[in-house]
Amino acid sequence: MQRNLRIIAWLIITCLVLGFKMEGLSVAQEPSPDRVFFPLLIYQRPRPRLTPYPESVPYIVHQGDTLFTLAHRFHRPLHQIVCAIPPDRAATAPLIPGEMVYIPPEESVCHVLAPGQTLSLIAMAYGVTLSDIVAMPQNHLETPPYFRAPGERVLVPVPSGLPIRPWSFGDGRFIWPVRGVISQGFSSTHRAVDIAVDEGTPVAAADTGIVAWAGWNTQGYGWLVIIDHQNGYRTYYAHLESIWVARGERVIKGQPIGVVGSTGHSTGPHLHFEIRDYGVRVDPLSLLP
Repeated sequence: MQRNLRIIAWLIITCLVLGFKMEGLSVAQEPSPDRVFFPLLIYQRPRPRLTPYPESVPYIVHQGDTLFTLAHRFHRPLHQIVCAIPPDRAATAPLIPGEMVYIPPEESVCHVLAPGQTLSLIAMAYGVTLSDIVAMPQNHLETPPYFRAPGERVLVPVPSGLPIRPWSFGDGRFIWPVRGVISQGFSSTHRAVDIAVDEGTPVAAADTGIVAWAGWNTQGYGWLVIIDHQNGYRTYYAHLESIWVARGERVIKGQPIGVVGSTGHSTGPHLHFEIRDYGVRVDPLSLLP
C-alpha cells in the first residue's frame, strides 16, 4: 500500500514540474506576428496597404438589368452600386446592354463631389491615398491630371475594418428628381411642384442625405419617400409606384430611390415633389438648376 502511495505521489510531483516547464516555454515563445507585447501595452502593427481593385467584380450588362437588380444580385446597397456606372452618367439613365461595368467592392464608399472638393481632399478625408482612388476601375481615371467635376461620383476604397461613416450631408445644390412637364406649379394652395412623366420612370434623390421615411402615407401622398439632407432641408417624393430605399438608409445625390406612379390622391402618373427648409415648404423651382 505504501509503495502505491509513493508511486502516486511521484506521478503528481512529476506532472506539476512538467507543467511549470511547459508554462515557462510558452512565455518564452516569440510574440504573435500581428502584435508586439510590452508591459501594460499592446501595439497593433500597421494595417497593410490596399491592393488594387479589391473585390471589384467585372460584369457585362444584360437586357433588363437595372441598378436595382444588380444591387440585389451582388448584395450591395443602391447608394454603393451607383458607382458601377460611369461617374458622369445620370444614375437614373438606363443601363446599356453589352457594356462592361465593375461592381464596387463591399468595403468602399460612393462619394458625390461637392463644389470645392478635390480627389486629394477626398482621399485625405477617408484615410486613403490618391493612388488608391485612381486604382479603382469604376473611377475611369486613366491619365493625370485627375479631375472630377462637382456632382460627379467617385468610388473610395475603405481599408478593411476601418470604422468610417460615409458622408451623408447634402450640399444644398439640388438636382431634378425627374425630367418632365410641370403639370402644377407652386402656389399658396399647392406648396410643391407636380412633374408629369411616364409611370415607371426612375426617381432620383435630389441631394445626398438619410431616408427619414419610406412607406405608405395615409394623407394622400400614397407611397412616399422623405429624405433628410441634414442641413435643414428635407425633400418629399410622393405618389410613387414602388420604393427602392428603406428608412435610415444613406442615399447619394442622383441615386434612384423609386419609380413614378399614381398612388394616393392622384389623377395620373406624376411626381409630387416638395422641398422643406426647416419645416417650411418652399418653391422647388427657386432651388433647382
